[in-house]
Formats: sequence, C-alpha cells, structure tokens
Amino acid sequence: MRAASMNRRAAQLMGVEVQKVGLLAWALATAISVVSGFLIAPLTFLDFEMMFAVLLKAFAGAILGGFNSLPGAVAGCLLVGVLESLFAAYVSTAFKDTFAFCIIIAVLMLRPQGLFTRPLEAKV
Repeated sequence: MRAASMNRRAAQLMGVEVQKVGLLAWALATAISVVSGFLIAPLTFLDFEMMFAVLLKAFAGAILGGFNSLPGAVAGCLLVGVLESLFAAYVSTAFKDTFAFCIIIAVLMLRPQGLFTRPLEAKV
C-alpha cells in the first residue's frame, strides 16, 4: 500500500496491482468504519451531529500521536480517552468535551508533529 501511494508507476513496474491495492485500502477503511459505527451506535442518539464528539476525540488523539505514525495515533487516542476520563472524574463532567480542544491546542503549540513522530530531515 505504501509503494502504491508513494509512486504508482514504480509500484506497477515492480508487479504490484495498484487497482487491487486501492480497492483493498478502501474496503479495509469501510470495514473499520462499519465496525466503529456498530460499536458507537448504542451510545449516541441519532441526529445530524451524531458522531461529532467521537470525531473530535479521534482527531485530538491523532494529533497527539502524530499523523505519520499509526501506532502513535492509536496510542494518542488511548491516551486522550484515559486523560479525558480522569479529567471528568477529578475536575468536571461538564467540561469533558472541551478537554479534547485543549489537547489539540496544547499539542499544536508545543509539538506540532505529534508525540510519537520524528521531525522530517531534509536530504541533500
């Protein structure tokens, strides 16, 4: 998948079927979305802003871990969930959703690339 996304032509020349890889990537993303929708549906009400709170927390976790690192994004999401629950238990449940905004602002100010990614180095 990385080869097909970075250089489509080179991946084709190496024998990778780029069309099938793209189809597999979309199928995998759809399957993960369906499973997450099934898991979160009993906890939320059906309205036009149904997944906004979940999307905000996932975005904060991805920013915290770093967009370039999949394990970092997963760890960031877990960390956001734990910290948000601790914040709700010790401070206030009324400001539970604003905690994700605070995480986004703090991480973007202090370490914009995320906690688990290295800064990109320029090659000469």
